[in-house]
Amino acid sequence: MNRRIRLSERRSRNACAFGRVLVIFLACTALSSAQPCGEPINCPNRAYSYRFCTPSGIQNMCATDPWRNQQGWRPLHPTGRICLYLASQPQYQPTTTYLWPLRNGDSAEVFRPDLIWNDFECAERKWECVCGTQNRSCQCRIEVRFVTNENDPFIRDHVRRAIAIAWSYADARTCELFCEASPLNPGSFIVVNMTRRFLFPTGGRYARNIVYNELLWETVNNRASDTLSAYNFCEVLIHEIGHHYGLGHHTDCPPATGVMNATAVPNQRRRDLSQDDRCAYAKLYCADIVPVEENLVSGNVVLNDGSLVVPLPLITTSGELQIRLYDVLGRCYPVHAERYGNHVQIQTRQLAQGVYILAFEYQQMMVKYSLIIQH
Repeated sequence: MNRRIRLSERRSRNACAFGRVLVIFLACTALSSAQPCGEPINCPNRAYSYRFCTPSGIQNMCATDPWRNQQGWRPLHPTGRICLYLASQPQYQPTTTYLWPLRNGDSAEVFRPDLIWNDFECAERKWECVCGTQNRSCQCRIEVRFVTNENDPFIRDHVRRAIAIAWSYADARTCELFCEASPLNPGSFIVVNMTRRFLFPTGGRYARNIVYNELLWETVNNRASDTLSAYNFCEVLIHEIGHHYGLGHHTDCPPATGVMNATAVPNQRRRDLSQDDRCAYAKLYCADIVPVEENLVSGNVVLNDGSLVVPLPLITTSGELQIRLYDVLGRCYPVHAERYGNHVQIQTRQLAQGVYILAFEYQQMMVKYSLIIQH
């Protein structure tokens, strides 16, 4: 389960010896909050999924440095900032306003065609903000098609399971993305699934799986029925634009997580990029702002109950602290910990012997410890 963890203070009988005691119930994944554009990111030294031009076409592969890989493949990349435009063909333009049943038995709008421009603008500058280039002019126009025909060749094989699809075409030699179609190239585009087989998989007059306009979030959040699923259109577009920028799915290269996960979460308003989203993008377009800090734990104290006391790399007294624990295979483990001043006590009794990675995240910073557990 994905959760944001907020530290809460309490007093205990050990307060005199250790100062304030904070109880932390930790989850394996959490989203980062918004970060000012162009600021340095303290990234973990991990591989992310990128899209590479290979002899057999565009393929996804995990890489720590997308510009240096053993195969010598070049990562997919546009020549400048991506912006979106609506397809000119009538069959690819949205014409239907979709309703959602409310808890009181009435219905309300969740998707209106005239509001998609706000969703386009919401999504366009998210990725460019990472490198601080969000104000540069559009240099790569990507078409957005709303497909209602389930036999359309660009949605037919995905009609029951995909909210949207990024179709990318690139120069085979340079791996530069073909943007708007021209007589010399087919152009890249985004397909939004508006077919009845996707919207109405169980029948009925209301959309079951639907994108909702960012401006209509309050309907989804406060009033809508809990039985249906709606996906933030801005977030869907951020994800698909990410593919055109050359990013694959985090799911292919765990433990990364964020907007580039393979699956979206319905009925939420997640519009900010996670640290993994930003790090993956920055390694492609502004690697100078992604220093990696790694540390080895020294001076650990092992207590009689089998727990481990680890010094915190960042002295924090409030705010949101995230801690993740992984083994060398990238598997995530739930953690229970208590904080004493600038140390944290982690229960290790349930862990098998071996090497683990302990990652602290606080205010957009990350520090990693290598732990060796021996019982």
